[in-house]
Amino acid sequence: MVADRILLSEAVFTGNTLEPLAGGVAIAGDRVLAAGPKDEVMALAGPDTEVTDYGDQLIAPGFNDSHVHFASAAAYDDPDFCVNLMGCTSEQECAERVRAFCEAHPDNEWVYGLGWDTAIWDDHAAPTRDSLDCFAPDQPICLSSFDHHAVWVNGAALAKAGITAETPQPEGGEIVHDESGRPVGLLLGQPASTMVSDLALQVKGLKGSILRLLDVFRELGITAVGDMFPRDLSNDDIYDTYREIEQDGDLTCRITFFPSLLEIPEALDLRAQLRGTRLRVGGVKQVLDGVIEAHTAFMLEPYEGTDQRGETNLPPDEFKRLVRAADAAGLPVRVHCIGDASARLALDAHEEAQAANGRKELHHCLEHIETIADEDIERMAALGVGASVQPLHATFGSSTGFYDVCIGADRASRCWRFRTVRDAGVPLGLSTDFPAAPMVLPLQVLYAAVARCMPDGQPAEGFHREYALALGEALQCMTQGSAWVESFDHELGTLEPGKLADLVVIDRNLFAVDDLHEIAEASVVATIVGGETVFVR
Repeated sequence: MVADRILLSEAVFTGNTLEPLAGGVAIAGDRVLAAGPKDEVMALAGPDTEVTDYGDQLIAPGFNDSHVHFASAAAYDDPDFCVNLMGCTSEQECAERVRAFCEAHPDNEWVYGLGWDTAIWDDHAAPTRDSLDCFAPDQPICLSSFDHHAVWVNGAALAKAGITAETPQPEGGEIVHDESGRPVGLLLGQPASTMVSDLALQVKGLKGSILRLLDVFRELGITAVGDMFPRDLSNDDIYDTYREIEQDGDLTCRITFFPSLLEIPEALDLRAQLRGTRLRVGGVKQVLDGVIEAHTAFMLEPYEGTDQRGETNLPPDEFKRLVRAADAAGLPVRVHCIGDASARLALDAHEEAQAANGRKELHHCLEHIETIADEDIERMAALGVGASVQPLHATFGSSTGFYDVCIGADRASRCWRFRTVRDAGVPLGLSTDFPAAPMVLPLQVLYAAVARCMPDGQPAEGFHREYALALGEALQCMTQGSAWVESFDHELGTLEPGKLADLVVIDRNLFAVDDLHEIAEASVVATIVGGETVFVR
């Protein structure tokens, strides 16, 4: 077979080894025809073959952000829908941004915001409705924390949701009250926060927002994503919107959906409908616990200075039953596990599912595992359960110091152990969790994984760099590893014959840089999806 196009470089990272080689990639149609030494790939050239020599610029498999919330991210990135609270250092600064947004968008039925984080506020105090009610007594406001595990709302939003002093506390969540019993406008944990956010996030007409985000992803070299809870945002049939974009030829990023574990029949039906390589179903997802900074992650030992260990969002027996059902149906399960107790419970569920159903070699996965016991890392490997981690979460969380405050220095020193997990033989994918984290470049994710630093290079010594990955390992994890956690590694993640021709070209050979920070400073010069160039700088 003759190649349609050939890409040459002194640095081609195929993903099959940890170092690049001098050579090239031959493409025929939407598939890789060959990847290897220059003479081997050039032997596949014909008179009409397009040949591009990228010199010493790095060619690699396309970046795969295997844990995002795509439609949510598209809407949050829309300045007419969402007020951005990232970087605010006080409740008052957040409130002023919201006030300005309200004044500019008086006809919005709801005002939605994202990104507040008390860990970087000057006083670290929790916000209340009072700072919002003073300027918006009638327009409902719902402001999600940066990690989506808490919402800050005004009185109008509480009224819309029917939340009063008498409203029962949801299992696994908390409606915060003041001493008089009045709801203060703070809802903690997914079962509580969704009481308001499910009302606020009913957005129609997302096509334009999705197309804008696809433009951004092309420039970042992102050729595939794993979309968690794809219907958590909209009343629209979001899947029809994606189908329309695909039919128009504008879906330049492969999307693997992971509906809720609570929707097993719907997930199976959707999987039967979406059988292509641009839109597909990879399994189901469940949020099992909360987050460390809110003391809602489920821990084996109490939080510092308390007798609290957090709790699960589902009763353990019900969670185990659902995991068994999904496993029996052939659906991989991805479980949000931030606390070490939730990771143990998730592994117990997978162990029981395997005992009941037999081992199916499904690509089950634990998400985040900010804290996990040594013995449970070994159990992951033994059970064949993978891990999906977010390096920018790790460096950001460490930079704020909340791990030390919430769980003590000893446990904090054992958070986000990428190296330990990979060395144990656990399949490992890297991702961002966007928009639970700000928009981050995949190259910044790689930098955080290898340097354990923030994108600005701080701290110079890194956060517990003993858990860092080597560059080749990190690049494997954000390509091949991410494809594994999406159950898509038979088609994506490496440059080898027969796989989809999704590639990224980076402006330098990352393996030859003198300073690791050059990884974060690098940029994408070309993105190729299915053999077609969708972005060129």
